[in-house]
Amino acid sequence: MILLAKQGEGVRKATVKLNDLQQRLLDQYGLRVEPAMAQYVLRRLAAGDAGKVPVIGGDARTGTPMRTLIDPARLAGDSAPSSPPL
Repeated sequence: MILLAKQGEGVRKATVKLNDLQQRLLDQYGLRVEPAMAQYVLRRLAAGDAGKVPVIGGDARTGTPMRTLIDPARLAGDSAPSSPPL
């Protein structure tokens, strides 16, 4: 599960590194993102936004720019990738 520790909280939560989030986006959505976009996604997850998060990156196979909405629950879980391997 992906959680971030907010400043000022007494409870320590698991933290996620940018590389881990980038790898999870690649595995779950086939989307390569730059570090700035990964930081944006981490901020949205830390804010507790219940809705889907818009993400811009490149398709992992073709490199074509793409924009998609990701589901934080799916990103945090260990579900199977959305597209079957080729």
